Formats: sequence, C-alpha cells, structure tokens
Amino acid sequence: MELPGVIASTRAAVRRAGLDDQYEFVEGNAFDVDWGEPASYDLALVANLCHLFDGEANLRLVRRVAEALRPGGRVAIVDILPTERGDGPRPAVLYALGLVLRTGSGRIYPYSTFRHWLGEGGFEDTRRHNLPGPYPFTLITGRRR
Repeated sequence: MELPGVIASTRAAVRRAGLDDQYEFVEGNAFDVDWGEPASYDLALVANLCHLFDGEANLRLVRRVAEALRPGGRVAIVDILPTERGDGPRPAVLYALGLVLRTGSGRIYPYSTFRHWLGEGGFEDTRRHNLPGPYPFTLITGRRR
C-alpha cells in the first residue's frame, strides 16, 4: 500500500529489483484503503510511517495490518527509534524535533512502544534489528498470532 504520489517510485524500485511478480500494489491511505480479503497477505512492510502519527493511530494501523495478514504472516516495520529515555541518538532526537515542526501529532517512539502496539495488535515473536547507516533506522518484526 502506498500513497498515490509515491507509488510510481515504489513500483520502479521493485521493477529494477526484478520482483514485480512478488508484489501486489494497493494505492491509498493505510487507514481507510480496501486491502481486499482479510487474512490474505504473508508480509506487510510498514516503512517510515509510524513516526507521522500518534500512538492511538499507530495501534489502529497495527491492528489493520494484523487483520490483513494470514496467521503466521509477518510484519516488518522500519522507522527511526530513539533510546528508551528519548535522549539519543543525536540524529533521532534531531529528527524528532523536525517532526514537531512539520506534523500535528508525529513523534518518534522507542522500541518498547512498538513492542506494546504489536502485542496489543495481535503479533508475537517481536524482534528488533538495528540497521546500518548514518541514521538510527530499526527493523522491527513480528508474527501474527
């Protein structure tokens, strides 16, 4: 699922990787788009999205993703995470400041918050994987119960 203004570049990246036949693209807003039959997907990638919304909206999103996945299906969330105290790393804190300036409810969330959302949303086996690079991107995975 991707917003209309971004889906063209997403399709191009998938095409360049030679993975066209492994993706189904759904254009729209994650909170109200029709994802088709419930429990019909194996994997949902939620990339660079959760920091744009408040906690309630993110929990709602996680629950929608769980409904779309088959039992045992996986969610992969990629986002910028701060420390549990919210005092670092520096690039994450600076990014959080930018969110305050450009969004009404966006903020960065520590891993414990994602773990809570996933547990409440119907996922288990939640894991965290720090990704290499200059920004503190993290991959969080979970399996639908």
